Parts: sequence; C-alpha cells; structure tokens
Amino acid sequence: MRASCDAILAFGTCGVYGGPQGSGYAHAQSELAETAFVKNPTTSTHFVPDQGVPKLLEEGVLPLDAAITVDLYLPGCPPHAYYVFEALRSVLDGKPPEFGEHNVCFHCDRAMKHTEVAALRRVHEGTLEKETCFLSQGILCMGSATLDRCRGACPTRGMPCSGCGGPSEAIVLEPNRDIRTEIATRMSMMTKIPKAKITSEIEKQAKTYYAYAMASPVFREKPTFLLRRWIAQQGAAR
Repeated sequence: MRASCDAILAFGTCGVYGGPQGSGYAHAQSELAETAFVKNPTTSTHFVPDQGVPKLLEEGVLPLDAAITVDLYLPGCPPHAYYVFEALRSVLDGKPPEFGEHNVCFHCDRAMKHTEVAALRRVHEGTLEKETCFLSQGILCMGSATLDRCRGACPTRGMPCSGCGGPSEAIVLEPNRDIRTEIATRMSMMTKIPKAKITSEIEKQAKTYYAYAMASPVFREKPTFLLRRWIAQQGAAR
C-alpha cells in the first residue's frame, strides 16, 4: 500500500493510536491466550491452539505509523463527517487540513463552575444538570484531555466524553502531562473532591480511561503511564 499510494491516511482512532484492542499491552501473551481459550466460559477449548494458527505478535497491537509512514492522521471513533470531508479535501488539494487543535470541550456548551460536590459518581447515578460541566458534577469526563474530532457529540447529548478521539495535543507533546493528572486537577478545582481521590479512581479504571490510545508510543513511552503497575496494584488490593 505504501509503495503504491501517493498519500496514506490513518483513518479512525484504531489506525492512529491502535484502538481499544491495544489493552493487550497490559498483559503477557500467555495470559491473553489462557483467558481467550482456556478460562473463557463460552468458548473454552481447555487448551491453547498452536497448530495451523498464526502466533500473536510480540509487540501486540500497534498504530499504523509503527509499520509505515503516514501522511495524514484522522482520529475519532468514528471521525465526524466535518473532519472526514476536510481530510479528503486536503488530500485532493495537496494542502494541510484545517483541523484545529481544540479539545472536545471547545464544542461543548456545558458550563464549568465551582460546586460543593464532594464525591465521585457515575453518569447514571442521580439527577444531572443539563447545562453544567460533568466534572463540576463529580462525573469523570475526558473532554478536556481529548482531541476534538467529534465536535462534542457525546457531552452535548448528555454523555461524558470517553476519550475516543485520542489525547489532546498538550498531552501528546509534553512527556509529563497525563490524562489522570489533567482531569484530576480540573475536577478538584471545581469541586470538593480531593485530587488524589480522582487520580486513584482513574488508575483503578485505567483500561477504560486510556482505552483508545494505550497501544501508541504517545502513552507507552510516557514516564507517567504506569498501566501495568496500576493493574498489579488493583490485583493486590483484591
């Protein structure tokens, strides 16, 4: 493909960052195989097939640019039609796309404000204020740490951002900036919830909050990204 194409577009979060299947990074190959074939109650074969099947890749899932040179990146799950059109226009015209570097909050009309909220909660717990930022209500939302390639589709319709567009530009470019500290800092400033408690909750649910880009060097090579340690800590706590 690379040799025969003038331009390669990494389309969608899986192509750009590796996608949710990159969570295999947190586990050994033997653990993945055991879980899929031996410990799976619905498809258990009681053994791991090793005849006539390809072996798992040593490095697991990787983003597209780990294998070939990519000319244009369009994350999103899926990317908004506006950005798809802009990406195709830029390829056809041979000009840089006019994407912008905003995070998801740029297109969210919910207001950030100080509240007396003192506990974290899930979006289905209790009554939501339609015009108030999820963080102000004690609900974890990834919008402020996620690149806008969706035009705020989820938060404007009543659901917190899950981070499917991948990390914001600030997190990508600065080695020591990280999702959990970015979100925890903002939420703790707007509520009565301690920053350490927010950070701990994100670490406990790291596979959820880092789901879309954990296969990418954007996270894997960060000194702040300690996914395997966080998972081990949760296992020890049980």
